[in-house]
Amino acid sequence: MAIFGNNSEATGSSDAVYANSKIATKATLTETGLVSKLSLWCFNGASDPISVRSGIYTNHASVYPLNLVAGTGGTAVVAGSQTLQWKDITFATPVELTAGTYWLAVQADSYGDQLAIHYSTVAASGAWIADTYSDGIGSTWGGSTTNSVYTQLYATYTAGGGGFTGLTVIRDVSS
Repeated sequence: MAIFGNNSEATGSSDAVYANSKIATKATLTETGLVSKLSLWCFNGASDPISVRSGIYTNHASVYPLNLVAGTGGTAVVAGSQTLQWKDITFATPVELTAGTYWLAVQADSYGDQLAIHYSTVAASGAWIADTYSDGIGSTWGGSTTNSVYTQLYATYTAGGGGFTGLTVIRDVSS
């Protein structure tokens, strides 16, 4: 297994993923791989669990996220935890990506609480946009604004990819 993205555990600066919004961090994959999960360095100090989902977006001219490649279902982040932890958000089926630049994204649910995240400051490495949680993670990013929030968020992958996975070939031998 290998990773790409920001896997630093430094406390750095903190911010939040607010209800009905999503954030993304630019990350470069140097080889073809099957991505199994995204991991976010975060905590939830609220009284209720917060559900988050993740997605991987294509890169528009090295400037901002564009189209959704794959997304996950919701994963709860335990309530009342003031301790930073890696929260894994797993894809139901691994996602095959070719080498290139992508945007790793997380989206928070609509409970009105906020998920605390940590980040480093790197020019044009992050993006934020409103996105209603109840209708799923958006198939396109929906904007072109970037920021310097390099969120502690990374993807885990198996190098080499796998071509077609889960493909069943049935041969008709009746003729």
